[in-house]
Amino acid sequence: MDRSIGAEPERTPTQKPPPRPPPRPTPKPTPRPVQRTWLWMDLWIGIVGGVASGLIVGIALFVGQLVVDDQRADRERSRDDAQIERQNSIEDARDVQGTRLENLRFVRGLSSRDDLALERPFRGLDLGGMELAGLSLVGADFENSNLAHVSFRSADLRGAQFGGANVDGADFTNANLAGASFSYENRETAASGPGPDSLAQADLSGTLFRRITTWHDLNLSGSNLTGARFEEVDLSDAFVSGAVFDNVCPLFVEWPDLALAGVVVTIAADCPADY
Repeated sequence: MDRSIGAEPERTPTQKPPPRPPPRPTPKPTPRPVQRTWLWMDLWIGIVGGVASGLIVGIALFVGQLVVDDQRADRERSRDDAQIERQNSIEDARDVQGTRLENLRFVRGLSSRDDLALERPFRGLDLGGMELAGLSLVGADFENSNLAHVSFRSADLRGAQFGGANVDGADFTNANLAGASFSYENRETAASGPGPDSLAQADLSGTLFRRITTWHDLNLSGSNLTGARFEEVDLSDAFVSGAVFDNVCPLFVEWPDLALAGVVVTIAADCPADY
């Protein structure tokens, strides 16, 4: 074959590629059988869970109702107990008042201006708040009695014994207490309350006051304390204006400002010198 410069090259015929084989058909997946065991298990779990939830809710409601019922029962018991306590208090007060009225009748029955030597054994009686004004109770024994807030105004109490008695708030205004005794024998039984409301204008001549340190603001104004005896008595805040302290025997006494009150105290000749 001649190859000349500039000559057009000889064309070779184009070769066709061999035909491709047809694609193989894709095999269809074989369906797997349904696992019915899992369905039953899920159903069983759901049933058990529902029952358990219901039980828990039911138990919670039951317990809550028990708590509510217990609280209601407690409130009702508390209300009943309070009502019973009030009723008992009322009955106790009635009993106390009844006892005091019985004691008052007993005391009044022994009040006599004609028989001054009559025994008047009132020791330990509860006469709290009773009215004994103007009675004649000479030589009466009121030791260890409850005489709180009793009125003895203008009563005749000469020689009466008040040792250990509760006289807090009692009114002895204008009473005759000549020779009486307010004696608290030892420190364990010493007067511990605020004392009488008033001893003003009273006849306290020859009266004994022993171991009294808590009768604050005691009113002795205008009282006659001639010959009175004081042993371990605190009168530092007493009202003594116009009171008479002639021939008294004060042993270990705390006095108020006597100069300010215009009061002069004279000491009995037989009084120990170590007062």
